[in-house]
Amino acid sequence: MVDVEEHGLGWVLEPLLGAGLSTDQASDLVFRLAFDAVVDDVRGVRVSAPGALADQPCAVRTAWEQTLLRMMLVDPLRQDGAGGGLATAGG
Repeated sequence: MVDVEEHGLGWVLEPLLGAGLSTDQASDLVFRLAFDAVVDDVRGVRVSAPGALADQPCAVRTAWEQTLLRMMLVDPLRQDGAGGGLATAGG
């Protein structure tokens, strides 16, 4: 796993930024795709290509795959609070 503190959120978004999106556009796309995934999961629907990517150029769709891989490599928030995990976030 990769420590997000070491690499920062920029490391996760880097492929989308490299595909020509601004930081705001990349963040918005990640939010839209996460929201779509939650809604689809609640509905019991599995979509291989999220609708939010349909209007994006090929370079952005390819960059999204790399972004997903990087998100999966990021160390999840730790329950014990080490590294600023959930226990320290709650106070």
